[in-house]
Amino acid sequence: KRDGSAFYTTLPVMRDGTCNSIQHWAANLLDPVAAELVNLAPGDKPGDAYVAALDILIARLKRIVELDLEGKEIAQGWLDYGLDRALAKTPTMTLSYGAKRFSMTDGIDEWIADRLDQGIPEPFGGKYFKQAIWLTNEIWASIKQTVGSAMVGMKYLQDLTSVCLKDGIPISWITPTGLYVRQAYYDMKPSRVKMRLLGDSIRLTLNVAKGQSLYDRHAMVNGIAANFIHSLDASAMYMTMNKAMDQGVQAFCMIHDSYGTTAVDTPILSQCTREAFVELYRDTDHLQAIRDHVKPLLSSKYRDCLPDVPKRGDFNIESVLKSDHFFS
Repeated sequence: KRDGSAFYTTLPVMRDGTCNSIQHWAANLLDPVAAELVNLAPGDKPGDAYVAALDILIARLKRIVELDLEGKEIAQGWLDYGLDRALAKTPTMTLSYGAKRFSMTDGIDEWIADRLDQGIPEPFGGKYFKQAIWLTNEIWASIKQTVGSAMVGMKYLQDLTSVCLKDGIPISWITPTGLYVRQAYYDMKPSRVKMRLLGDSIRLTLNVAKGQSLYDRHAMVNGIAANFIHSLDASAMYMTMNKAMDQGVQAFCMIHDSYGTTAVDTPILSQCTREAFVELYRDTDHLQAIRDHVKPLLSSKYRDCLPDVPKRGDFNIESVLKSDHFFS
């Protein structure tokens, strides 16, 4: 205010994607429900996938109580304890990266610990392990009703990876920006080696093959969803920066799905973010593309074992260009 337009600022103004992993899943599968919840679709108010999942969870628990269904006491116990957005945020966010149900149970434990720090006592007199497992299943079902497309996409990628492993090869793909990605988690175990050098005793730890299988199946299957989505959001960032630089933007502060530049260039970066995302998904089905890449790498025995590409919805990806809350 003091210097007017002569003021020179280097402070980055940040804009974050709305549950960015689900944004990519919604775009991959053109899911209109998920797209609205993560602000791919334009709207007067920003969508909130976490609140949507929480609302469904609370409604499910109330229904169990009202209809006197199995688990009524547990449902009432959680309702009495009080459920909030923080409970739904972590499982909704991490599920789209391949998180499993047991990790959601760990998340409930951390959520309770945070509330304990706020002076809210533990539920069920501190003995809530079985009740937390029960609640995990209800959270899982609630998220499925909101961003179920992420589960469909993850299952497809995991099945694709499993076929590759049966043929003894790692899964690989080419990103939209031309980067070759090869996911290869080897099945290794640490082995201690003792040796002497110039009179001194030295102990080294080496990783050696654990068994006959070259790759760690658990790590390969569990890692594919996160790695694939990260490769797409990295492509989106790359494309965004190229577009912005073409329009004269020179200062960037980019962290995963958090994009920043100086205040004067923020409108340019915001527009480039939307344009790059639409360009990323406009003419390409990336789930089909990874299948097409993998198929010729397989032996003839396994080429017909590949899973079918998930069907896509009717969301118009061009809508992102009009979404003010896409990154906000």
